[in-house]
Amino acid sequence: MLLGLVLISIPVLIVASPDHNNQPFEPAMVVLTPTDSFFLERQHLALVEDSERDRPFEALLETAQWQPVVHNPIPFGHQKSAYIVRIDITNTSNQDGYWIVGTDLCIADFMDIYQQGESGLQKVTEYRLYSRFAERDIDFRNITGQIEIKAHSSTTVYIHYASVVTSSFIFPRIHAMKNFEKKIQTDYFILALFFGAMLCLIMVNLFQYFALKNVSCLLFCFQAFFYAIFTSQITGFNYQHLWPEQPEFNNFAYIFFGTGILISASIFAKTFLNTKVLLPKVNTLFNGIIASAIALLILHPFIFPGTAALIGWVLYVAIIVTGILAGFTVYRMGNLSAGLYSLGCVFHIGLNASALSSIANLFGIYIHIDQSFLMTDDWNKISILIEGLTFTLALSRQINELKIENDKAKDELLINIQNRLYDAELLSLSEQEKNAAFEQIQNNAVRIASATHDLLQPISSIKIAMDRLDENESNKAVLEHIRNSLDFLADMTISITGDSRDEFEQNSSAIPLNDILLGCQNHYSHKAAEKSLTLTVKETDLNILKAHKIYLTRILDNLINNAILYTSKGSISIYVRSDTDRAFITIEDTGPGFTNNAIEDLSRPFIRGDNPEKFGFGLGLSIVRYLCHESNYSLNIDSTPGKGSKITVGVPVAK
Repeated sequence: MLLGLVLISIPVLIVASPDHNNQPFEPAMVVLTPTDSFFLERQHLALVEDSERDRPFEALLETAQWQPVVHNPIPFGHQKSAYIVRIDITNTSNQDGYWIVGTDLCIADFMDIYQQGESGLQKVTEYRLYSRFAERDIDFRNITGQIEIKAHSSTTVYIHYASVVTSSFIFPRIHAMKNFEKKIQTDYFILALFFGAMLCLIMVNLFQYFALKNVSCLLFCFQAFFYAIFTSQITGFNYQHLWPEQPEFNNFAYIFFGTGILISASIFAKTFLNTKVLLPKVNTLFNGIIASAIALLILHPFIFPGTAALIGWVLYVAIIVTGILAGFTVYRMGNLSAGLYSLGCVFHIGLNASALSSIANLFGIYIHIDQSFLMTDDWNKISILIEGLTFTLALSRQINELKIENDKAKDELLINIQNRLYDAELLSLSEQEKNAAFEQIQNNAVRIASATHDLLQPISSIKIAMDRLDENESNKAVLEHIRNSLDFLADMTISITGDSRDEFEQNSSAIPLNDILLGCQNHYSHKAAEKSLTLTVKETDLNILKAHKIYLTRILDNLINNAILYTSKGSISIYVRSDTDRAFITIEDTGPGFTNNAIEDLSRPFIRGDNPEKFGFGLGLSIVRYLCHESNYSLNIDSTPGKGSKITVGVPVAK
């Protein structure tokens, strides 16, 4: 992300504006004592362009038309001209003094520092782009030259350089010897603090990655590594201590580390903000930045350094601005950690003094940075550290949010498991209850079978006794009626012990309907006559039904018996109508009638209506409903309170 930082550090001087009056410019004298350090301003410098670059330096000075330094940024690109900067210095103290004149390390073809003294013009520093570190008069990242000025005397210092890329003017500095040594120590101390802080951030996020397997933490570690190694590169630490014999690699390394920042920062932003899902267009933009950074890395040797720097700046600004906007957008979606990410990007660009200055230069705006408090590079390090700290807080916040979501999911899973266990327990209890009910049914079946067996024995004994009474002709009719009733009782008793549906299928047959109806009339005519009721059975031409004789007889017996029980006066009529498939047997009475709610109540077992005789168990209508259901007969009850009831049973017709 900080590819442009290398450009920020380039002290390339901007061409002075021409003097239309053709009057030579005289810079203000720099007044020093041996203990003073001085940050040069514009009025202390004079500038001349060396467009030929091959003339002897003394010859250049003889024809130099000095101009003031005017900050007028020109487009990025390769500069063919060289420049000479003139500084006039006087020592006002009573003792001789030594000072260090220099500037930060730059990407330049060459830089020479001369001093014009009593003994003539002397070269005090020589710098070449592809020289080894040991051949340079450089300490840490500084191009320096030591000058001596006698007490109460003056001298002139010239800085002759040719740049590779262009940038805004960065003013040289003059340090007293002790102050310069202190500056170097301070630079090392600040760099050590920076590396230590970055190492702590990397370690914290590595621990979070290994503990929680959060990929964003690992990606931030890569980004922080490239920040650190890039900062180390542009401060000159790498060349001085890591590869002092490799100037070619050193001049290429900043591009490699800078593109590493671009790529790692883009991938981190994509992953952390989940742009693939939440912001697909932003995700495409980050992919484009990654591809452009890779192309820049590959094509850098074949393009001008200024063009490569411009591409790097565009990508740098794109990542910062996109990161701020994308983070704010995701924050508005409810992701608080994305807000911290966006804030980190704001801190980075807001505190990065060099970045602000260089971006302003792109638009022709000059920003002068007061270096008396902190150096520009120090602010750069602070901005990187604050961004890294904010990103770490954002990652911690994201991990905490994920932990809350995971805990919630675990709680939901635990509740789900508990519910399943509870359901399983209920199923187990239901199975136990079902087995107990089945066992109870079996026990009831055994008891019913035993009772049936015991009931059949006296029935058989009565039938044998009746056979003996049959010899008396006068008793034949009564005996026949008793015999029929006993046969029906025996058949009904046996049917109770069987499986209803299976028995119905096995015993359903073609039966004579009129015989059943007349049998019911004979059976209940005496009971109806006792209540002065008229029991009428209308014979039907439809004489054959597909039915279970016992079931149908029990249904009609219960309905006729109920009609007699609940009817105080009037009549009971039994008649049949039919259609293609069914015969509809209707029992109609002139009883009290019932409401629909009363009918529902009477259909339940052991619910008895208000009959005058107070007789029965309240099972008649429930038995009828059960037998109709088991036999697949239709049942329709039409009752009107105060007028009577009409109950119709639909029975299949034999084919």
